[in-house]
Amino acid sequence: MRDNELTGEIRLRVPFDGWDQGNNRALRMAPIQKRMMEPIVRDIDIVTQAQDRASFVPLLTPGGEPANVYFVDNTAAAGGDGSRELPFNTLAGAQAAAGDYDTIYILQGDGTAAGQNAGITLNGAAQRLLGSGVALTFDTSRLQEPDNMPRWAELNGTTILAAGAAPIITNAAGIGIDVTGDDTEIAGIIVDGSTSQNIRILNADDIIVHDVTLLDGVSHGLLAQYDDNGSYDITVSDSIADNNGGSGFFVNVLNDSSSRATFTNNLSQDNTSRSFHIRTFNTSDVTATVTGNTALNNGSYGIFTEGQNSGNATATITGNTSNGNQNNVGIYSAFIDNSIGAVDVIGNTTNGNTGFGILYQARGNGRLTGSVIGNTSNTNTGRGMMIQTRDNAALTATVSGNSFTGNGNSGVLIETQNAANMTLSFSENSAAANTNTGFIVNDDSTGIIDADFGGGTQGSIGGNRSFDNTVVDLNADLDGGALKAENNWWGDAAGLQPARVTLDPGTTVDFTPFLTVDPDP
Repeated sequence: MRDNELTGEIRLRVPFDGWDQGNNRALRMAPIQKRMMEPIVRDIDIVTQAQDRASFVPLLTPGGEPANVYFVDNTAAAGGDGSRELPFNTLAGAQAAAGDYDTIYILQGDGTAAGQNAGITLNGAAQRLLGSGVALTFDTSRLQEPDNMPRWAELNGTTILAAGAAPIITNAAGIGIDVTGDDTEIAGIIVDGSTSQNIRILNADDIIVHDVTLLDGVSHGLLAQYDDNGSYDITVSDSIADNNGGSGFFVNVLNDSSSRATFTNNLSQDNTSRSFHIRTFNTSDVTATVTGNTALNNGSYGIFTEGQNSGNATATITGNTSNGNQNNVGIYSAFIDNSIGAVDVIGNTTNGNTGFGILYQARGNGRLTGSVIGNTSNTNTGRGMMIQTRDNAALTATVSGNSFTGNGNSGVLIETQNAANMTLSFSENSAAANTNTGFIVNDDSTGIIDADFGGGTQGSIGGNRSFDNTVVDLNADLDGGALKAENNWWGDAAGLQPARVTLDPGTTVDFTPFLTVDPDP
């Protein structure tokens, strides 16, 4: 085992004799005494982590086997064994050597994909594929301590090799990194120009991806597909998907499968399709957390959560930026065909998109509940936000504290169609300087719409602001119904002026009492 350790060595020479250290000569004694007092030296090896000698981390798998580290450097000579001194010069060599619980660490090499251009498959348990874009550290959390090192776990996270520039890998004939093994970690790598997905994860559980860059793939930057009735977790953080031919990041859950997907602090930009796409289909379930990400200038939706064909989802979308995306929507949640969604859209910024900033929608026989709170949706070419139910769908939501300014159409459109139903609490939202209308409430349904803008049945406190919009500040068509809209600011101390409201025949609005000063000037 010593030949494969990542170790340093200190050698202490400890004499046990009567040696005269002061004048470096033996004490005066008879020859036989001198022989008896000849120095005895004990060699003591102390293993440290000061030097990385080879490819073995002195930790054990749950089965008691050594957990190895194999190095790849495409500038190395052929015939290496994967040790630090003799690394493999191709990724294929490391793939062939690595088993369960092993780590492959790719050095930057010459900065090209030479020797690393045929992709890699990770099908073992608890494997790590790391590149020099992250440090190589001890990972004792998934391994066992050797019996003779009872405090080894205290070194968890200790740096063995410091991070530097990331290596590049690709696959000119398919998937860049193909993952089918559970408990896999991928980090510190650039995957550039694979002719399929740059990373594909297929029915593999407990996957962690961080600090990777996914560029110019013909298909998706990252695809996680779960389709065999299993339960799967994936976490993606601090990564970039740029200019891929499909979506930047796509989680596709179907066929009675379930998944927990977490996306944190990622950047997805200039991809041909969606930026972040989470889809549940065919009686599957997903729990998604999308936090602190950025979606820029993608060819379709920025952040898209959807359920189809009885696929159900619980999603929390918080603190993201989704700007400049094309073909309709910055942040889109849609549930159709008997799907059920519980989606909270909180504290996001979605500006300058071609179409809507936010679309919150149930259609078919879908059901959608949740909240849209504290978002900023400005300067989109269409509406700042649309909340819509149609067909036989139903939607219940709390909409509060959002800002819709300078959009190319209305600030907010609230709409029901066909036989759909909607229940809505709407408070402390602002719509200003939009090209068309501030707030539109449109009932084209034979179902029920209960939109409470203040003083109604859903507990809204009012506090909404709508003013300086190009056409009117409020447009309501409730098929002869009444809109409760008390305690709001309409840009005038005298309340909502007739010239600033459009009502369908028979529709009325109760705007008294109203705010006489702007609550948020």
